[in-house]
Amino acid sequence: MATGISRQLSQLTLPLHDRAGGRPHWPRWVTLQLACILGFLTLMVIAFAMPARAEEALPANSSSKSYGSGWACDMGYRATTTECEKVVVPQHGYATDTAYGRGWECDYGYVRKGMKCQLIAVPQHGYLDSFGTSWSCDRGYSSDGTDCLKIQVPDNAYLTDTEYGVGWECAHGYVANHDRCDEIIVPANGFLTSSSYGYRWDCDRGYTKEGDQCVAVQVPENAHVNYGGDGWTCNRPYEQVGQTCELP
Repeated sequence: MATGISRQLSQLTLPLHDRAGGRPHWPRWVTLQLACILGFLTLMVIAFAMPARAEEALPANSSSKSYGSGWACDMGYRATTTECEKVVVPQHGYATDTAYGRGWECDYGYVRKGMKCQLIAVPQHGYLDSFGTSWSCDRGYSSDGTDCLKIQVPDNAYLTDTEYGVGWECAHGYVANHDRCDEIIVPANGFLTSSSYGYRWDCDRGYTKEGDQCVAVQVPENAHVNYGGDGWTCNRPYEQVGQTCELP
């Protein structure tokens, strides 16, 4: 735009001539030149004033959006229809950079109660979790809701690292019976298993369970102890007939 006006101004550097005598028509030439200069100056003023007006349109505590159009409130402020209102942050809280919700969160170790941040009361032998919003008991203690109580571990038991259950388990070879650990009686020709339910013991290969005993498997002629170790199978080509193995 400025280039076009400058070009027009350059074309008017020579005075106009009247049609009759070819003499310069100075009044007309001066008038046109002044009009062009005033027009140019007016456009320049408008061009410089537009950004200023755009800045003036922004409410306090806001800035233009980095994309699109419009404005956004600074952190710690919330937008109303035409302005940015300051978010009231309670003691032990901090402002968040979100457009939704309360606009603030509580410090680590505090929890929201209404519009306040209340200190989390951590009992003795307890600790805050990684989020700082609740607490758990140290290993060897269990929570009753307000305190951490020492876990009473019976003989032949050990502490666990879980927050659930009684907090202890019986050692291998023992089974829980209310608040104590009873020894598992393993019969002759048997062995302890890792099972946490049922018999918790099994019989050696070649023996089978009968009640609380391990009884030897009676293998007939032309047979052998089976894959499971607690019965027998006929040798090929013999076939089982009752408790014997016979040729087909």
